[in-house]
Amino acid sequence: DNNKWYNPHESRIAKLDTGINEYNVKAISMIDRDGDIIIQEIEDKIKDNVEVTKQDLIALTFTPIMSGKLSKVDKIIKSIKLVKKLDNEDRYDV
Repeated sequence: DNNKWYNPHESRIAKLDTGINEYNVKAISMIDRDGDIIIQEIEDKIKDNVEVTKQDLIALTFTPIMSGKLSKVDKIIKSIKLVKKLDNEDRYDV
């Protein structure tokens, strides 16, 4: 077997060499950010009629891989519901 996997925890890069192609994936972690807070901030913006920016939507997209008390599934469901409430062109990019 020519496939060689390298431990991403050692180098922060996962690498697969198939002989013809070589794939590199850089591992990232967002566990140090609280996804619950991001969701709450966006809920508050919507409630207060404050503009939700593209940057807010990008952060919302990553909430399932952030820390927090909500489960990943709950973060995904809440994020989808929040995006559906928006009247914003950027919502189609999510």
